[in-house]
Amino acid sequence: IKKEETKALDLIHQVLVSHPDHIKALSMAGRIYQQQNKLEEAVVVYEKVLQRRPADQGTYLVLGRIYWNTNRFSDAERVFELMTDQLPESYAAYYFYGKALAAQGKLDMAEKALLKSLQLEPSLEEPRFELLKIYQSQNQHQKTTHVYQSILTNNPDNIDAAFGLAEHYRKIKKPEASLEILKELGRRIDSDATVVATLFERYLETKRFEEASWVISGMLNTAEHDSDLHYMAGIACNGIDQDDQALSHMLKVRPGS
Repeated sequence: IKKEETKALDLIHQVLVSHPDHIKALSMAGRIYQQQNKLEEAVVVYEKVLQRRPADQGTYLVLGRIYWNTNRFSDAERVFELMTDQLPESYAAYYFYGKALAAQGKLDMAEKALLKSLQLEPSLEEPRFELLKIYQSQNQHQKTTHVYQSILTNNPDNIDAAFGLAEHYRKIKKPEASLEILKELGRRIDSDATVVATLFERYLETKRFEEASWVISGMLNTAEHDSDLHYMAGIACNGIDQDDQALSHMLKVRPGS
């Protein structure tokens, strides 16, 4: 493959000697440099492409991501800001611009860019999760609540958002609201044992046995003979001193399971 790439680059360079503005040749060279992990060479070529074709969305995304992945956030900011200028209707431009700004601590500007991305494409979840990082870092509880709720309005099955909102309510001293979400979460994810196990492990780590019991009880409503669930329910009940219930669940665990 390396020999083929070298041959291809030789041919491309021959084309560029006589046609230095050949967009396809420049783009192909950039892709080959990327495949060879020669990112500096790729960057130089992609910058040339944008100079010659300033409205090329694909090149903005590729170049900006190279800068992002190599932690060159100011360069990523520059590229994605240019993208917003050239492609003002591109929600992706404002999303990645916002991420680049946030990575440098420019949170007010990042918020505006991410909100613009949502204005252009209201169904997106990614900008909302980026906004959550900003609002949580600033202890903006009302905005955090609003964003979580907007995610769940568009997608009630988003478990990350549901769990995140429950955690948020717990942190701002609204335990009843947190528990209500966890009860509903337990009911909604009745067939996904992996998710429940993950939640359960988080609760065990923080000794939050009551929340764990709500999640497990929701699962048991539709999987009452599941040995693993009864084992987890037993641990949760034992943690909140419900010894009789803990024993009852443990007796339903199949030997060797």
